[in-house]
Amino acid sequence: MPVKYWNAVDLFSQLLRRELQGRYRGAIFGFGAAVVNQLLMLSLYVLVFGFVFQGRYGVLPGETGLDYALGLFVALTLCSYTSDCLSQAPRLILANPNYVKKVVFPLELIPLSANCAILLQMIFSTFPLLLVLAIITHHLTLASLWVVPVLVPLFFINLGVLWLVSAFGVFVRDVQYLVGPINQVVMFGSAVFYSLKSLPQPAGRIVQWNPLAQLFQMARQVVLAGQMPDPWLLGGIALGSVLFCAFCFRVFTGLKPAFADVL
Repeated sequence: MPVKYWNAVDLFSQLLRRELQGRYRGAIFGFGAAVVNQLLMLSLYVLVFGFVFQGRYGVLPGETGLDYALGLFVALTLCSYTSDCLSQAPRLILANPNYVKKVVFPLELIPLSANCAILLQMIFSTFPLLLVLAIITHHLTLASLWVVPVLVPLFFINLGVLWLVSAFGVFVRDVQYLVGPINQVVMFGSAVFYSLKSLPQPAGRIVQWNPLAQLFQMARQVVLAGQMPDPWLLGGIALGSVLFCAFCFRVFTGLKPAFADVL
């Protein structure tokens, strides 16, 4: 492997380490605080949507409140991954002006390292809770591993969002104020609390075109019912996510030369 690629890998590992350390610098409980936060949010949503409003996904016959809690936890975890990426994106480049002014520095590695750090945090902070909840509800099977292929297109979608929004965030500082409302739209418009089949038409047809909603529903069906994702649908979403990511990368690299002038 050429030296420049080894240098890029080494630089990426340093950025990733910095991202992970920066998230918990000065925190007493570290990842434990993230686990507690996930548990509190899950408890709140399950209480409100699962037991007060009697929400059900309809994935299983005789679906219980605990089944709904597991499905909701899976969908919320993936949605939080996307929301965290979107929340950090506007200031990723703005927060690193010293890197921008270095002509040879590969700025595209900053969003990539942020994406990987958020993904690792999601795995470390939610896996213990997911494991316990799956054991309690008797849904822990080898079929649950099918959730890994579902994560692949989600990774590319989030990476594309990080590249695109971080680039525009340099020129349009107001982007960061739109992130909150957009995250709410993403959460309620991506079938986190409900099944796509429960939506009335024509809203159902509109939401079905949302790749995030399809991915969240696939993940729920994998964990709850042990159903293998539709290979054609998953393959189509994966291809679209890669093309979207490639487009966002081109936009980022096209705008990158002007970053230093703005900062």
